[in-house]
Amino acid sequence: IVDYEKLTEENIFRHVLGMEYVNRYKCEALNTYIQKNIPEVKITTLAERIEDAITEEDINFEDYNLIISAAGNHNLNRWINSWITKSKCRLFICGMKYMVLEIMLHI
Repeated sequence: IVDYEKLTEENIFRHVLGMEYVNRYKCEALNTYIQKNIPEVKITTLAERIEDAITEEDINFEDYNLIISAAGNHNLNRWINSWITKSKCRLFICGMKYMVLEIMLHI
């Protein structure tokens, strides 16, 4: 999970994470939440921008077989897709955008 933002009270209504996770990096808080509920899952977290993680090689997509982008930023999703295409990684990419009262899934 890669996310440089911290969970704040202002955006808590959009997240499965509760008040106990406020002021924590979203990636680390989500990892804790998932590990509590599905302890068999192996998760790596990076509290940085995905663009930096990729260009600085802090993340190697070849180590994964699925990418779920929940960034909500179409330009960022296109950039990730372009990078993966150029690097010839064999991945399944799923982009998600959550809306209040509505969930949209783009594949």
